[in-house]
Amino acid sequence: MSTFFCSDLARSENDQLFGTVKQIRLFIALEYWPSWNSKAVQSDLLPVEVRQFLSGIKQQFPQSRILLIRQRESKDRKPSCFIAIPDGPNSVVYRQQLDCYEDVLSLPFLELAAGKAALPRLDAPMFLVCNHGKHDKCCAKYGGPVLTGNSSEHLWESSHLGGCRFAANMLCLPSGLVFGRVTPEDGARVIREHEAGLLDLSNFRGRANYSKPAQAAEYFVRREFAIRGIDQLTLRTQTQQNETSWTTVFENESTLYEVEHTVSKSATPRIVACADTEPEFVWSNHLTAIRTTLRST
Repeated sequence: MSTFFCSDLARSENDQLFGTVKQIRLFIALEYWPSWNSKAVQSDLLPVEVRQFLSGIKQQFPQSRILLIRQRESKDRKPSCFIAIPDGPNSVVYRQQLDCYEDVLSLPFLELAAGKAALPRLDAPMFLVCNHGKHDKCCAKYGGPVLTGNSSEHLWESSHLGGCRFAANMLCLPSGLVFGRVTPEDGARVIREHEAGLLDLSNFRGRANYSKPAQAAEYFVRREFAIRGIDQLTLRTQTQQNETSWTTVFENESTLYEVEHTVSKSATPRIVACADTEPEFVWSNHLTAIRTTLRST
């Protein structure tokens, strides 16, 4: 058995955490107790028509991610389907209890994403930790301890979240905030502060509904000005100046923040996931400047 772990290599290379989340504007999390296949949505006990339907949603709405999730109590109750739309202060999670998995076929996922439908809302946040060892062994190595080391009723075990080299990964819904290299202690802190409306930059990878450059720009503003409120900044504009530089503007109640930053790739490519066979370049973000302007009242 290979002793290679992509997350250990990423740690040794000190890969940047921030600005690394694939842009997702719709999360579908299906409660499913049995074992997950390496491709979770293809798990054995999901009816074929449900697998096909969910795959079709992904094709129609590429900026979506379909997850299987579970808690210890999942085996003793009817499953639920959670639909999360991260959108700053308008972020929402809908929850629909299912009598059977075929009920998924009637759920209006695309209409919910477009704001043209509604289901019962979930009042409390959800914290999903990837423990999908069949997809990447790093997720089991580092995700399992986070799950067993925390007892929050809002904590869920999740299938592949993305970015296995940053395991353990934690996704907060409905905000869409993603954290990486999470230890059990980090997980407890992220949950505690998120529930208080605060964002801790220590393990922050990015906000899923933003592009990667916008994620990096948000990180820079928060770091430079110690801005901690989850929804304290609003993305106004982003302009790509050339292949490696961006200008991004955020605002809060009093100030506009214009961020200039660049990206660069590693000198050589390397393996970025345990199952990969082809190496890839790893990208890093570099702050050039931040200019502030007081907003007129």
